[in-house]
Amino acid sequence: ALAQSGVGAKTAAGYGRFVPVGKLGNPVAGPVVGPAVAVPSKGDYPDDRTFKARVVEKLAPNRLHELQKEIPVLQKLENAQALAKLKQWIAGTEGREIRKRLREKDWFPKEWLPTP
Repeated sequence: ALAQSGVGAKTAAGYGRFVPVGKLGNPVAGPVVGPAVAVPSKGDYPDDRTFKARVVEKLAPNRLHELQKEIPVLQKLENAQALAKLKQWIAGTEGREIRKRLREKDWFPKEWLPTP
């Protein structure tokens, strides 16, 4: 039940799911046998709706300062796909004005911006 349904209030966001582990600490397939550990299912951005709410909506000029707290989250290895989506959005035509504003921010990683 813990592997399928999870436990807690944020299971829809991927938290509270459990994965059975073997003696060496590696996830195992099949029925739950032995101890389980809690792991997020898809990083901190499990779906497009979450990514949009936590990242894309903060790219608006009046909310850009809110994006600063997402930078360390986006830098996590498990959020590599979300970071790639952000870079793609910024590099697109809809990100033109935002690129200018992000270049001015000392907290935004410049390597995430496309080269001019």
